Order: sequence, then C-alpha cells, then structure tokens
Amino acid sequence: MAIGNLLHFYKIKDSKLKILQVFLGNYLVASLVSFFMIGKFDFEIVGLDIGLGLIFGIMFLVNFIFYQINIVKNGMSMSISVMRISVVVPIIISLLVFKESLPWLNYVGIIIVILAFLMMGKSSSIRNKIWLFLLFFITGFTEIGMKLFNEVASAPNNQMLFYLFTSAFIINLLILIQRKEKIQAKYIGAGLLLGIPNQLTSYFFLMGLNSVEAAFAYPLVASNVVLLGFLTDKFIWKSKFSRQQYLIYGLILIGVILLNLK
Repeated sequence: MAIGNLLHFYKIKDSKLKILQVFLGNYLVASLVSFFMIGKFDFEIVGLDIGLGLIFGIMFLVNFIFYQINIVKNGMSMSISVMRISVVVPIIISLLVFKESLPWLNYVGIIIVILAFLMMGKSSSIRNKIWLFLLFFITGFTEIGMKLFNEVASAPNNQMLFYLFTSAFIINLLILIQRKEKIQAKYIGAGLLLGIPNQLTSYFFLMGLNSVEAAFAYPLVASNVVLLGFLTDKFIWKSKFSRQQYLIYGLILIGVILLNLK
C-alpha cells in the first residue's frame, strides 16, 4: 500500500515521471535489502532456485509493463479490476496442485471478494480484450511465484527474493539501455524509497505462507490492499466515491471477515 501511495505522490509532483527509472531504483534497493537480510547465504547454488528467481523477476517487470499498457488501452478501473480478479489463478493452483483446503466460510469469503473485484470495472470500458486477457494471466502467474518459492525452492526466502529483485533490476536496466534513456538521479532516488516496502511486503507474504494456506493468503492480502487503498484515497487524497464503490468496499470487508473465520 505504501508503494501505491508513493507512486501516486510522485505522479502528482511530476506528470512526466520516468517510471522505469523509478523502478530501477526500487529493484536495486529491494535486491540489496534482500541480500543483507539473508543472514547465512547458501553458497550451494541450485539451478532451480536461480531459474525461479530469474523467471519471476522478469515476470514482475513484464507484469508492470502490461499494466501500464492496459491503463492506456482499457482505463485504470478495468486494469486494476483485472489484476485483482487474477487472484483466482494462484488460488486455483494452490487448491488443485498443492492440495490445500479451507473451511467453507473461507470459500464464501473468496467468492464475495472476487465478485467485488468484478464490480470494480465496468464492461463498457473494455476496449481491447486481448490485452486484458494477457494482463489477467501474467498477473496471476506472477503471483504464484511466491508459493513456488515457498514450496520448491531450497534457498532461504530472502535469498530467493535477492535472485528475483536482482533479475528484475538487470532486465529493467537493459530496457533503459536499449531505449537509450538518460538516467536521472531524481527518479532513481524516488525509486530507492519504494525498494524497502516492496521487499518487506514480499518477505512478510512469504513468511505468512509458512503458517497459512496460500488459497487463504492471496485473497486476504489482495482485499486488504483494496480496503487500505480506499482509506488512503478517502482520508489522504480526499477522493469522492459513488454508491457502487461504497457497495464494492462493503462487500470486500464482508469477504475479509469471512476469510478470517475458522
């Protein structure tokens, strides 16, 4: 949530924000924080661990690029809605592949949360279904990366995050070099502030997967991000909301309550 508000603040201050440069600084700090949090580095480097870090590091960046494209082609509301709905991908994979199970009230909560996410975008705003389809699956499969880190990786969580953020940093840098974009210190500096909450969010989510089912964790985190976004929009950015939006946030709140019932 801190990341979203910082990006919103940056865009207000600079309409020509070089977002890839901001993310370059973000990935640099996230990589360094992950490295220094490792504690005991596992020098028996496993190809699978490196491969997972590389694949999902690339997907993190690709997902963001597709999100930016969809904002232009389909609008902010629909793009955010599709990204939230994509939580069904890691939920289904967690239930079918990793054989997780939840109390029935949790399933009701998941359904309510997904219905609320569906209501976030208006069908009339869909202008390019192919880009939305791609955003849905890329976001969904990017999210499952954390579950795979937790289940199949042999390296510690922070070492896996180090691989992920370092890969994203390198790919990001290569894109900027290919574009021959002049690096500006102010954008890199702005990105440095994003790195710590970005890394800690991923770290605590991985830690959470050690104690709760992923099918429970994914919708809970996604819905809480939306609710916190509503609160910051309402009380910090002084946004106005329609009755439908209040209904959506009310449904998400009910879903969160049901997700917490055992």
